[in-house]
Amino acid sequence: MILGLVLIALALPCLMAVLGLRPLPIYAASHMALASGAALAILIAKIARPDIYWDWLAAALCLIVIGHILEIDDDLSSTATLAAFAGILLTSSASRAWLAWSSDPRGAGAPLLAAASGSAMIATAIVLVPALRAPLALSFLIALDVLVQGLAILSFGFSLKAARR
Repeated sequence: MILGLVLIALALPCLMAVLGLRPLPIYAASHMALASGAALAILIAKIARPDIYWDWLAAALCLIVIGHILEIDDDLSSTATLAAFAGILLTSSASRAWLAWSSDPRGAGAPLLAAASGSAMIATAIVLVPALRAPLALSFLIALDVLVQGLAILSFGFSLKAARR
């Protein structure tokens, strides 16, 4: 549950900056994605000790790669970075779906599956918006993705806690 709260706490300042509620010029979407991926990897490694949860670490790696792509091209103006970004976001979605399907007890994975479908929709939006020549708030979409992932992990933690009783 702490992991979900950490991801939510990392996503909220970026969402607030995008919505103009509190300008944070140094807190870009790339920083948020990098910090979220690092927090996910560190906390999962600590929770899983002495085991290694490769599927959770793959989800963390996806966030770190997204952050690096945004550091290189923050508005995804290049077709190559747009394709790489969408591919990594779809990979992130697939890793969340895998986490949901492999979760024990079975019902606990539903929030992660919802986050996976949300991530796939965000990847689709990121690819389609430039084709439609619509304005794109990329940092908002990435912050929203991390926020949804944080909420899903928080709900997953509550489901596991309820199943233990």
